[in-house]
Amino acid sequence: MYSLKLITAAASTTPAISLEEAKAHLNITANEYDDEVERKVASATRWCERNVSGHMQHMVATWEWIANDFPCSAFTLPLPPLHSVVSVKYRSSTGSTHQAFASTNYITETPTDAPGWIELKPDETWPSVYAVENAVKIQFKAGSTSSTGVSATAKEATKMVLDELWNQGHVRDEVKESVFSFLGCDEYGAYS
Repeated sequence: MYSLKLITAAASTTPAISLEEAKAHLNITANEYDDEVERKVASATRWCERNVSGHMQHMVATWEWIANDFPCSAFTLPLPPLHSVVSVKYRSSTGSTHQAFASTNYITETPTDAPGWIELKPDETWPSVYAVENAVKIQFKAGSTSSTGVSATAKEATKMVLDELWNQGHVRDEVKESVFSFLGCDEYGAYS
């Protein structure tokens, strides 16, 4: 079992869809609504990231994956796409503070069409950890660096929510279910 802790949230200046995409979707041609559209896009992006449990991170944010021990030789990190691994730390068998596990001991895979993972290099092993809760902490960055890196499915879900926020002021239950269903078929797949 593991838990996740948000370390650094995605910048609100990096939405899942561009202003131009949003305006085209909403059939807005006037520039006088740009600020309002940008606020709604930021809200729609955050709504999708927060309400679709464990599925994905649209824009880059830093997370900490916390576990009691290292898993097998390879393991998948949640919230794809994986951008990078910042650090792998563990409490040694002596129970001291968290120590860094050198990145030269493992490989980080960051595919754009699947969840990312960390695996040990050949002939390497995970270090022994102190038998205590939260002995392993892996900080990683997940998400895309710009709206061009966000999957088409995630963009469409964001547009669905944007439409609701623009026209209704909130996301109705039936649209929530549609978005959940829609994102559940994302190419990244669902997992916990």
